[in-house]
Amino acid sequence: MLVTLSLSRNKIVYATYRDGLRAFNEEIKRVIAPVFVKIDLKRHMSKEFNIEGSINEKGRIADLRYVNTFDDKASSTLLLSLYHLPFMEPTLLNGKPVKSGINFKFTFKDAMYFTSWKILPLK
Repeated sequence: MLVTLSLSRNKIVYATYRDGLRAFNEEIKRVIAPVFVKIDLKRHMSKEFNIEGSINEKGRIADLRYVNTFDDKASSTLLLSLYHLPFMEPTLLNGKPVKSGINFKFTFKDAMYFTSWKILPLK
């Protein structure tokens, strides 16, 4: 899915994964699955936390940090695993690659986990 916005005469094309959203979601599952094998999900009933970072001008996930965590060890391990995600097509501003933000949300409920992510608007 290609998202293009034109704000105050700037043309913005937000970062995408070359094989599409579904494929990127599968890549996320692939890199985080080994982490969740080691986490006792029953211990984390109805909790969530976020990992924020950026997609650099080359499309690499960078500058990750966790926000509002309830388990430093699990959050750190998840954060490190996300660095193994494949490169994305970077955000373009007027045709030039620029750094943009990304947010990963992890929700734990009923001994299961759910993951979502989003590209953040340019500042």
